[in-house]
Amino acid sequence: MPYFNQAIVRIFKTGTKTPVGAGFLIGPNLVLTCAHVVEEALGKKNIQDKPEDTLTLDFPIIDKHPEYTATVDKWKPVKDKPVKGEYEDMALLKLKLKENEKLDCQPLKLVEIDDYSDIALILFGFPKTKDNGLPIKATAILEIGSGHIHINPDPDQGSVDPGFSGTAAYAKKLNGVAGPLGHVLNTQGKSVRRIEGQGMPASAVR
Repeated sequence: MPYFNQAIVRIFKTGTKTPVGAGFLIGPNLVLTCAHVVEEALGKKNIQDKPEDTLTLDFPIIDKHPEYTATVDKWKPVKDKPVKGEYEDMALLKLKLKENEKLDCQPLKLVEIDDYSDIALILFGFPKTKDNGLPIKATAILEIGSGHIHINPDPDQGSVDPGFSGTAAYAKKLNGVAGPLGHVLNTQGKSVRRIEGQGMPASAVR
């Protein structure tokens, strides 16, 4: 049985092999990530209109780390004050594939969740010095007013650092993804993460 992280991509800073964040395959040639990860890759900030730049990414858990270029297909810019029910900080990337080319992994399924409390998650990201990836177990806590969900790393897992942004918050028991990881927050000195409150249904990004 394939591991879910085969569908996770590293997104590189333009012109380098330095990962700035992650994304995950949700269709035959579609990758979901965060808008701020794209901004970091391009070295730009506060991009409101869909960027036309080309991004470089790869699939590090697939043999030989196949590398692809991608462009932004849909764009939901970062908002300073996000409102529940309005998706923000999302980027849907379209991979440039050869004719009839198929990837050696399966897209991940986005799942609707009514109650996020105490849902066990697995996160796979690329923090500094861990370019090959680092898995961390975490737990979803509760939804907050912005529609985001607080996620705490499990006590023995350390912190979830930059480089995890955009990756899949994978719920093994649901065999699907609750949503992409967003920004780092700091609560009582401990690094935590947040994801979109209702996950990201496929209908919202295709």
